[in-house]
Amino acid sequence: ERIDIGREAPDRVRFVSDGVFSITDQIAGRTVLFFLEVDMGTETLVSRNCNGKDIRAKVLNYRAYFHSKGYKRYERTWNCELSGFRVLFVACGPRRAASLCELVRRMSPSDFIWLTDDRSLDAKGLWAEIWVPGGRPDMPRRSILGSKAPESPPKPEDVYQRACKSSPVT
Repeated sequence: ERIDIGREAPDRVRFVSDGVFSITDQIAGRTVLFFLEVDMGTETLVSRNCNGKDIRAKVLNYRAYFHSKGYKRYERTWNCELSGFRVLFVACGPRRAASLCELVRRMSPSDFIWLTDDRSLDAKGLWAEIWVPGGRPDMPRRSILGSKAPESPPKPEDVYQRACKSSPVT
């Protein structure tokens, strides 16, 4: 997803997230917007030349996007009201996740950034209590579903079946 911050040059900043999705609690009528960043360990955490191609710049860009309320454009896409978003960083391994947590924690306020590693994601699933909010590993890990997280994740084939029933292809 291409994200634009600022309307005109030189203030315009463009960056691309690895993914965007929303989850809606039908009963409460609340939708949460998520941006996904998959970290393969190839990007520098903090670059000396300030070229905007490091993880620090991504965090700053998302923070600016939040303050600009640019994410509100997704209200039309999903016919909902949004009051913010979360950025989910998936790191390639626990050591890289720890490094990302340290960076994010130092960039406070950063509670909107949640981190995990690919092993935890593979083992337990996206909605499990694997996420470190704000890069604070001393805090309990959380689920992106909050208190609505299931005891055990549904099987992929069950999710596929449910998706096909609710959105038939014509």
